[in-house]
Amino acid sequence: MTISVRQKNEKEIIRNHPNFVKEENEREFFLKSEQHLYKIAFRDVSLNERKILFWGTRCGEPTHLHDTEKWFKILNHQVMDMYFEKNRVRMLVEGVKRNIWNIIYYFCLGYQNDEELREILCFSENDRSRSIDKEYLPYLHQLKEKLEKERYEVSLEEKNDKILFTIY
Repeated sequence: MTISVRQKNEKEIIRNHPNFVKEENEREFFLKSEQHLYKIAFRDVSLNERKILFWGTRCGEPTHLHDTEKWFKILNHQVMDMYFEKNRVRMLVEGVKRNIWNIIYYFCLGYQNDEELREILCFSENDRSRSIDKEYLPYLHQLKEKLEKERYEVSLEEKNDKILFTIY
């Protein structure tokens, strides 16, 4: 999922999307497909919160982002990545890191089996280590890169038929 160099911020990504309909208060954006009228709203929260974006539909369905149309998932992923890229210097100055849950959630969103992956890869709030089947090793390597880009240290350790995945 690449972001055009010409698009300078996450709101511009939304405004330039073919399904964009309107914007309200520079914080709420509406996008329409044949199935739904989607709303994306930027929450006024700290940079290390789990959920920076609020999204929804007029009818309340679907209830989970992983159940939305592919283009909407991709858009959310691009917007989130651009948001954190734009705020990288501010995060460094404030000593804040992107929330681990947020990183894993949006990482998984890019895959066909996103819900299954999220259940396997997500950590509880206090847990930083997880034993995962070796079949997920390619995903773990990619996620490791993503986490390291966000200034986390990650280790992958083989233990029998499992991989011990630890985030420091």
